[in-house]
Amino acid sequence: MSHEFSKKEYKRKEERMFVFLLCVRLSDSLRSTFKQTLQMLSGKELNGRLYMKPAESIRYFNEQLRKQKEDEKIIRDKIFQESVDKAASKERQAALVFRYLEEKKLIDAQVNRRRMMREFTGRPDLSKTLKSAKELEHRHTGKWEKSKLDGKEMWSCCASEVKESAGCNLRVVDKMAWKYLT
Repeated sequence: MSHEFSKKEYKRKEERMFVFLLCVRLSDSLRSTFKQTLQMLSGKELNGRLYMKPAESIRYFNEQLRKQKEDEKIIRDKIFQESVDKAASKERQAALVFRYLEEKKLIDAQVNRRRMMREFTGRPDLSKTLKSAKELEHRHTGKWEKSKLDGKEMWSCCASEVKESAGCNLRVVDKMAWKYLT
């Protein structure tokens, strides 16, 4: 009867599943702190995984939710002070604050996801070492000469009367590019 579990083993599986479900439901930011606290609170390992009693995990989960709500309250107050129209109705103000807060959470989650994806690819992060050396170069294509109409000196391409002015034509110059002699 290898497929049957003893009551003790069944209870352990239930508890591990409960902790797993808590981890899945947590947001990205809470998930990492939850795992760290799991490691700190329990030195026990069960089948190679850290174990935490269900009551402890629920208490910790509630504490993290409380902290998250307090942080959101601070952010909500800042958003309300900075960007909400004071002449609008209370419902509209609340809706705007809610929308801005949700957009901020979404952006934060995307940033965290990108960072996690970068960490787990196994490839080096070349954006730190391969910097782009492209620059914009302003130059005049004309000639600095006296105008036949006014008698003033000016650029023939753009009619600018300032000799040291930025050029009227833009060119992208790549400092890292190969230079070919022709």
